[in-house]
Amino acid sequence: MSRGRYYTYFVSGLPRISMEDTKLQIEPVSFIAQASTQLTKADQKLLKLLELEASIPILISLLYREEPQELPIAYNQSFWEAFLEYARYKEENKDAPMPVRFKELPEAFLSLVIEFIPLEEKPDKLIFEHRFYQGLYEFAARHRNTFVRAWFDYRRTARNIILALNGRSHKLDYAPWLVGDDELTQQLATGRGSDFGIGKSSDIFEDYLRAYEQNTVLYRERSYDTLAWKFIDDLNFFQYFSIDKVLGYYAQLLILSRWLSFDVEKGKQVFFDTLSSLRDSFSFPAEFNIKQKTK
Repeated sequence: MSRGRYYTYFVSGLPRISMEDTKLQIEPVSFIAQASTQLTKADQKLLKLLELEASIPILISLLYREEPQELPIAYNQSFWEAFLEYARYKEENKDAPMPVRFKELPEAFLSLVIEFIPLEEKPDKLIFEHRFYQGLYEFAARHRNTFVRAWFDYRRTARNIILALNGRSHKLDYAPWLVGDDELTQQLATGRGSDFGIGKSSDIFEDYLRAYEQNTVLYRERSYDTLAWKFIDDLNFFQYFSIDKVLGYYAQLLILSRWLSFDVEKGKQVFFDTLSSLRDSFSFPAEFNIKQKTK
């Protein structure tokens, strides 16, 4: 269990959100602004960490001299431009101290950028991007915060499953792209059959297999985020005013914000259609089952 301050007043004042919402009750930027007046500096850094995964494509685009997609997050284009400027200076000045703002990043990020800078022939973009995700997941696995460890482990596992399902469907060699050496990852890499020999031994695999069987990519993506939302609810079921509750709220807010950036009515219809399909496959209990393992 994570230790630290409890934010009773802040959490109590947050508007209730759900995947069924058709408009944002609070924008992610406004949430961060409010959190900056309530949370400790250390806990504010945890919130920023939740944005790191989505920001990796921005960093990759800058490395490959492409126009990045700008996102309203802390790890935006200007942040990564400053990071790359420091990395270039560090590559030539080995003893250069690291600015405080970059110390919160996984160590692998700086190592990878410094490795990239002097290369005349740039490595395959997808391969190099994969190494950043790997560095992030390995960093998060060692993190002191319970929610951070559990959330990024879930994201790693979900990413592995989707990658394996897509790879097998298109007859591609996906195994080298999997991250981790846990039992499920090993089964995905070497298992045979439509279910990789996993059967019903993994709830998350069963859920994602059902989601993958949706008819369109949009429906699949919505299903994946519905499952992620439920995972956060399960994980924080007994969290009330802790930093883990705040982190879970923000992770869900980011999910909701992404979907509401699409056409509202279309997004709403996709949600209800997807929810109906998922309920045909498995039931959502009235009280969530806690199935996380202690880390």
